[in-house]
Amino acid sequence: MRHFVLVLSFVVSIESFAQTWSPGSIISATGDTTRGEIFFRDWDISPSSIDFRSGGQTSTMSDIKGFTIDKENRIYERVNIQLKYYFSVVSYGTRAVEREVPTNVFAEIVYYNSVVRLYSLGDDMKTERFLIRRNGQGLVELANYSYKVQRDGKIFQSDNHEYRGTLTYLLSDCNIKASDAMAYSEKEITRLLDKYGECNGASVKKKVDNRHLVNLGALVAVRNVPNWIPPYGNYNYETRNEPMVGLAIQFLSRKNFGNRFLMAELAVIRGPVDAGPGSLALAKNIEFAAYGGSFFGRKNLQGIVFIGASRYSGIFETGGGISYRKKFVLTASYGFLGSVDNAYSIKLRYHPRLKAPKS
Repeated sequence: MRHFVLVLSFVVSIESFAQTWSPGSIISATGDTTRGEIFFRDWDISPSSIDFRSGGQTSTMSDIKGFTIDKENRIYERVNIQLKYYFSVVSYGTRAVEREVPTNVFAEIVYYNSVVRLYSLGDDMKTERFLIRRNGQGLVELANYSYKVQRDGKIFQSDNHEYRGTLTYLLSDCNIKASDAMAYSEKEITRLLDKYGECNGASVKKKVDNRHLVNLGALVAVRNVPNWIPPYGNYNYETRNEPMVGLAIQFLSRKNFGNRFLMAELAVIRGPVDAGPGSLALAKNIEFAAYGGSFFGRKNLQGIVFIGASRYSGIFETGGGISYRKKFVLTASYGFLGSVDNAYSIKLRYHPRLKAPKS
């Protein structure tokens, strides 16, 4: 456990030193642009201020119009909107709105052309919301909410996909309608905005596609395997620490800030193979595995849980660990079905953030 903590501290300190400040620009209220570095986190909650340094001076900026991050061309703009929050369960006939909060934060522009802009905002419940601005007019939320209603001892689910009607109304001059099956996602919304841009002859369509959906990475690991070789008795009952190296691919979801994931691994294990009674040779075994799980917590330093199957660890391998910006992921896992008894693995993965494929 001590080694686990030391390795994680080393990884976090290196990444923090290298990645904390990102080159970019701030845009003042008067429209002036100043180059410098921005203290950038992959926020769950959209920030109301940022740290900015230029010419050796560091300051907290809140009275600015927006800012950009050079890497991946990420663009943020200050927005001011009233957000409604809803109860999870209400009695029949009771108002579902729990509170209304004036919100003044930097939201990310995830799509824009000459006639429309789409914003992504993380509210104080760490839920992604989409906002839209058409032809430079007022900001409108594409609302999507759900809650449970108690009535006569029963509970009913109430879902309100208000965003579909809002989009249909805003895009009605081009006779564009949101279908009843339309999902609340950036991909689905931008499909309609593409059509709207074409209808209005938008000069240059620009997309900011910053969801890192596919991350190819490397892994190093150790499998701890006691009592490897039944049925040949206990002649080799010592614990074996088998090194493993290989590749791992993350597939991150667009929803919930990419916290849901699928992961596939292909690795080489320097482990034992059965060479007959009284003999246990070392060889390179090929390991392949697939997992599904979730990151949780703040975006920089997050916990992780997962479940899946692998060739050597069984069809029910589960584990958890800790992640830094989804780049460095340190996990421990244990296999229950079809695995070697009491075997577990400790893995360190590195996933550079690759640009998402075009949607």
